[in-house]
Amino acid sequence: ALQSEFNDFGGRYNSVDIVVYDLDLNKSETRFAVSQALKHAQRLDWILYVQPSWMGAYESHLSSKGKDWTADDFTYNYELHNFLDKEGYTQWREYIYCAPNRTLCKEPNPTRYLATYNKGMGVSIESLTRRDELEETLRGQGLTNVFANSQDFMFAELDGKIWLLTLTNMGFALIAVFIITLMFTPPMIAWWICVCVALIDLDLLGMMLPLDVSLAAVSFVNLVMAIGLSVDYCVHISHTFADVYARREREQAESGSATGSVDPRECAIEALSTMGASVLKGGFTTFLGVLVIAFSSSVAFRTFFKMLSMTVVFGVLHGVVLMPVLLAYASGYNDYFGIARRRV
Repeated sequence: ALQSEFNDFGGRYNSVDIVVYDLDLNKSETRFAVSQALKHAQRLDWILYVQPSWMGAYESHLSSKGKDWTADDFTYNYELHNFLDKEGYTQWREYIYCAPNRTLCKEPNPTRYLATYNKGMGVSIESLTRRDELEETLRGQGLTNVFANSQDFMFAELDGKIWLLTLTNMGFALIAVFIITLMFTPPMIAWWICVCVALIDLDLLGMMLPLDVSLAAVSFVNLVMAIGLSVDYCVHISHTFADVYARREREQAESGSATGSVDPRECAIEALSTMGASVLKGGFTTFLGVLVIAFSSSVAFRTFFKMLSMTVVFGVLHGVVLMPVLLAYASGYNDYFGIARRRV
C-alpha cells in the first residue's frame, strides 16, 4: 500500500523527526498523550506512514494480555522488562532504559519518532505549513515539549528568509563600496559608482528568471559577491576620468589659460579610450577563467558560471557604456545638474 501511494504521488520519500523532550513516561497521562499524538499524526493527509516505535509495540503486547498500559504505572514498568526480554522485541532495548529493580523505565532525552512523507508535495517553502500543522496536532494532544525536524524544513526556512538575507547583505556591501570609493574619489563619482554596481546586481536578478536560476544559497552568494567583482569595471573608468580632469586643469593653469573650461565630456572620452580596452580585456579573461565550469555536471557549478558570466557582461556594459555618460554629464565637475565644481 505504501509503495502504491508513493507511485501515485511521484517523487521519493523523506522523513520527519518528531522530537519530544522532558518526557516522564512513569506518568500514565504522559504515555496516553504520546500514544494519541502519534495516532493523530498518522491521520494527517500528507503523512504516509508513522514508523513503528517501541511504545506502539508495547501497547499491542499489553493489549494481547488484556492490560491497559496507560492505567497502571507499576504494571507499565514491571511488564516493560518482560516485554524487552521477550523474543521478537529485543530490538527495542536501545530505545529505552530500565532500572534493574523493575520500578523505573525511561526513554532517552530527547526522544525521536520517525514519520514518512512524500518529498514531491509542493514547493519547499510550503513544507513550513505542514511542519506547523504537525506540531499543532502533537501539542493538541497534550505534548508541550515537542517539535518536528526535517531537512526539507531547514531548506524551507532558508527559502523563507533568502530575500531578506540577500537584500540586507547587498545593502551592506554597497555601503562598504561607497565608503571606500569616497576615500579616493569625489562624492558624486563615488555615488555613481555605487549606482552602477546596484544596477548590475539588479540586472543579475532580472536575468535569473530566463537563465532558470532560483534564489538559493549559491545564487545568493553570487549576488553579494558580484558587488565586489563589478565595482572594478566602474572604478577603473572613474579613476582614469578623475586623473584626466586633474591633469587638464594643471595644464591650463601652467599655460595661463582660463581655469574652469575643462570639458568633462572630453575627459570621459579620453578616459574611455585610455582604460576601455583594459576593462574589456579584464572582463574577457575573467570569462575565460570560469568558462570551464560551464560544462560541469554539478548544478551548483553551472549556476556559479551563469551568475559570474552575467556579472562580467553587465559589469563591462555598465563600465564602458553607462559610466562614461554619467561622468560626462553628472560627475559634479560641471554645473549640468547645478552641482558646484570641485577640484580633484
